[in-house]
Amino acid sequence: MDNVHYLREDEGPLTRLPPHDIDAEMRILGLSMYDPAEHERACALMEPGDFYRSAHETLWRALSRLHAEGTPTDPIALNHELSRTGDIKRVGGAPYLHTVYSQAAVVGQAGYYAKIIHEHAETRAEIALGTRLMQNGHSADHDPAEAGKLITKFIEKRTKSALDIAHPWAPLDLTDVVEGKQLNAAPEFLQRDDGESLLYAGKIHSVSGESESGKTWLLLLACAQLIGAGGVVLYLDFEDSAAGIVGRLMALGIPAEMILQGLRYCRPDVPIDDAARSVIGAVIERDRPGLCVVDGVTEAMNLHGLEPLSNSDAATFYTAVPRFVANMGPAVAMIDHVVKDSEKRGRYAMGAQHKLAGIDGAAYLVEPIKPFGYGAHGISRVRVAKDRPGRVREQAVGAVIGDLQMFSAEDRSVRVELRSPRPYTDDDTPTLFRPTALMEKISRAVEENPGLTKSALEAAVDGKNDVKRLALELLIAGGFVEVRGGARNAHLHTCRKPFREAADTPGTTLPHPAPDLEAESGK
Repeated sequence: MDNVHYLREDEGPLTRLPPHDIDAEMRILGLSMYDPAEHERACALMEPGDFYRSAHETLWRALSRLHAEGTPTDPIALNHELSRTGDIKRVGGAPYLHTVYSQAAVVGQAGYYAKIIHEHAETRAEIALGTRLMQNGHSADHDPAEAGKLITKFIEKRTKSALDIAHPWAPLDLTDVVEGKQLNAAPEFLQRDDGESLLYAGKIHSVSGESESGKTWLLLLACAQLIGAGGVVLYLDFEDSAAGIVGRLMALGIPAEMILQGLRYCRPDVPIDDAARSVIGAVIERDRPGLCVVDGVTEAMNLHGLEPLSNSDAATFYTAVPRFVANMGPAVAMIDHVVKDSEKRGRYAMGAQHKLAGIDGAAYLVEPIKPFGYGAHGISRVRVAKDRPGRVREQAVGAVIGDLQMFSAEDRSVRVELRSPRPYTDDDTPTLFRPTALMEKISRAVEENPGLTKSALEAAVDGKNDVKRLALELLIAGGFVEVRGGARNAHLHTCRKPFREAADTPGTTLPHPAPDLEAESGK
């Protein structure tokens, strides 16, 4: 009586069968044979000893060995493994393996069945404890201390079982982290012209901007780079069409055969559910896409009946779609819109604040400088609004991470480049420009009127708005002007130290197109 264990099918006659579910056990074995990811999900929620039927535990342990070796787990491979260990007859023979394999339900449901099996096993353990306590109480050689020992062993085993199972609330194994294997992983996708990348694998990102700002072209550049290198992109489109996305990729020079090989395009018109997760999960497991683009966050949330202005709804959407995909490995990049009023825009897309808080990769703002269209050369500035891992911002100048250049040829082909923020010598390309005259005017305005908003500053100083914004950015980046939060999320500007053009020593520069700017700046 010194061991407490789960009552099982083969432990002798019982007046009443303890809780169990043979169908659930067969279902999870079938799923494990069908998909390694399903086996991993189940292992996070149950133990081999949780099976009621001992033959099922034997099957599970054999499957675990095969999965660990990376070998096939179909009925033929499993029959070979069980024959090798001498267990094939004990589990019901080869025909039973095919019966179990046929029980595989929709992929993605292993967690549901694992919880059923584990809960039944815990209930059987409680029944076993009660039975042994009753036997000890009725025994002629009753030992008063025995009851305490049985209860203590039960609690210890239950606690150990809870810690051994990789539940989301269980402490993580930090070995790989402290050894540097998971520390400060560098971004891998969306390369600039200098080789630096902007998107982290397994993380959620956002790319936000006004309509026709170039935000979609920016991520299509990432798609073209990955597909052109032989990789795979998963594109979840809630806003555009297959013709629109494929047409742009072909305009970027990606051949049709490479698009067919490397693009997995989805145009959902119903909310995501278990069946949809099963389909997407199977695609990711099979094709291993490096990047997933979620095009149209507002439209996607509306499709799911969620309010873009609600933080709780934004969190729900992030969990349902981007987090689900990112947890399987791809870098997820969401395309979103910003509010039209630049003063109220802040650092994130239109809608709830959680849209920024939920980003565990990087968030980017795309600001149009020169409109792009077929036959026209477009320029947009890409700024970092958030970089949680911290490996992107170190490559930025101020908040500017790159300069999106979009060129269109007469044959309607398109060349898109993400250039690092540095001087350029080619014609009609950005140069590093400091509108020092406007910088001094803005500095004096802030000195005389502390607490002005960006709109008030733009109204107080003459000049072109784009140049005034650049001048203000340089003043902030250079430590001359400080921005503080005000009522109703207003951004208030105060002077930290005066800026004077005559004493200027250029130390902070941001990329900006040079043509016509000096005339607008008053120099």
